[in-house]
Amino acid sequence: MKKLISTQDVRNLYYSGQKELVVTRDQIITPEARDLAKVLSMKVVYADDILSEVKTDTDLIRNLVSQVLERLGQTDAGQGPRMFNAERDPSGITPVRGDTVKMGKFDSAIPGQHIGLTDLITEKDSSPMAAGLTCWDTVSFPWTLNYHEIDIVLDGQLDITIDGRTYSGKRGDVFYIPKGSSITFGTPTFVKFFYVTYPAAWAEQ
Repeated sequence: MKKLISTQDVRNLYYSGQKELVVTRDQIITPEARDLAKVLSMKVVYADDILSEVKTDTDLIRNLVSQVLERLGQTDAGQGPRMFNAERDPSGITPVRGDTVKMGKFDSAIPGQHIGLTDLITEKDSSPMAAGLTCWDTVSFPWTLNYHEIDIVLDGQLDITIDGRTYSGKRGDVFYIPKGSSITFGTPTFVKFFYVTYPAAWAEQ
């Protein structure tokens, strides 16, 4: 049962110095109490309205922060915080700070495989090509490329097998993999490499 807020309750609040009367969900203010509050210049506020305003303010703040971070190159619209720091020059030049890159998770990887991957340049940067960094720990998995790819080995060993032939790359080695290739990616230990793909939306091809 809801509690009634009476004229006496209003008087008690007024005499205690209160200028605002908050009506919660489990309360009902009588018409006489509402009229008295108006006469005493007390503001009647409903708790649900306060919660609604708080939610609106929170959403507004969240949107503003997202827009600021996006302009600073720290987020991708709709994708949350970026995993690195980058700048966007009006000319289109986009420097990415390599020492700020954090590895994301490669969702398409086989369960149990340790594959980190972060796209650094994407179609959101108005680029026809994509580029990023990836790190693997002792993995091997088949992959068909519906896009062109260039890989530059930065550390460790990258193995690429096609038609029974395996090519191993060490630091500084570069691979070009044509569109349509069905290969096996792998590393016997660890590998970190930089990749460039065309077109940029390689994951959607």
